Amino acid sequence: MDKELIEELFTYDEEGGELYRIKKSQSYSGAARPAGCINSNGYSYVAIKGIRYLTHRIIFLLMTGELPEQVDHINHDRADNRWENLRAVSNQENARNSPIRSTNTSGTTGVTWEKRFKKWCAQITVDGKNKFLGYYCDKKEAIVARKIAENEYGFHVNHGGAI
Repeated sequence: MDKELIEELFTYDEEGGELYRIKKSQSYSGAARPAGCINSNGYSYVAIKGIRYLTHRIIFLLMTGELPEQVDHINHDRADNRWENLRAVSNQENARNSPIRSTNTSGTTGVTWEKRFKKWCAQITVDGKNKFLGYYCDKKEAIVARKIAENEYGFHVNHGGAI
């Protein structure tokens, strides 16, 4: 992606998190138009020369001149493209700030009820490997074990939070 082309096509409001398309034609009225559509995953995208680009990546290029491996929405809100909510991360860092899954039944990522043992199980995945943190009679103890592990392995404080 070419930063100069992006700068010709778009302007960005950091505080509001809106990307605006700058229309260049004789009928241009002078007012910038918000850019982007929402895809099936809830992310905003824009089309440039027939190719779709995620809006938050365009914003990152405009602000820094670079395209990182991943751009993370810190608060998990895919529609919140305010500059303070975006950060450059690796794939691993991005996974360490993921929201709680919709199928989660315990209310805490990495904590599940083990019917076979009639106990709560705490676990965490680090570098693609599942680490067992223990079985607990009390759900709160399993949650504490999981939170301690998240802190130890450098997970973001928002990890496992609601969208």
